[in-house]
Amino acid sequence: MSATDLSKPLIVGNLLLSHAGRAVREGSSKALSFPADRRRFHQLRSQADLILIGGNTARNEPYGTTPVPLLVLSRSALAPSIASNHHASVLNSSLAQALSHIDHGFRSILLEAGPSLIKEALEAKLIDTFYLTISNTEGDADAPSYDLSSALGTYVLIEEEPVDGGTFFTYSLAPTPQ
Repeated sequence: MSATDLSKPLIVGNLLLSHAGRAVREGSSKALSFPADRRRFHQLRSQADLILIGGNTARNEPYGTTPVPLLVLSRSALAPSIASNHHASVLNSSLAQALSHIDHGFRSILLEAGPSLIKEALEAKLIDTFYLTISNTEGDADAPSYDLSSALGTYVLIEEEPVDGGTFFTYSLAPTPQ
């Protein structure tokens, strides 16, 4: 990391999918989760200074409370389930614009967004470390299926760990040749 990069926060992405690439079961990712995934989820949150999510995640997942500030990228007001979260705020901007505006004062930003926003971030090389959990539980058959393989083209698989309930994958952005 160069001296100019020292003020740039670490951007960590976290996503849970089924084997078929679906992000929801019974309308939420929570039903895909399992105990080891929940532990990993909370461990990643404990290391973050800011949680960043998209509008769909805000509308479909329980974000009524968060341990650190929550930034929602959305064109609409906060969902009622999040409005009570005194750490939450909404920003109407692209992901890249949001990250350029919140660079200062945060050491680590956790992107807990859904597959579309995660894929956008991976393709733009905005995520430094990406944690992907593949659940053994199947997602909703009518939910969209996501393939992240092309978005992960500039990332290196650091670890693949089978756990009770699924598999953990950890990716790191490949170093840029100098």
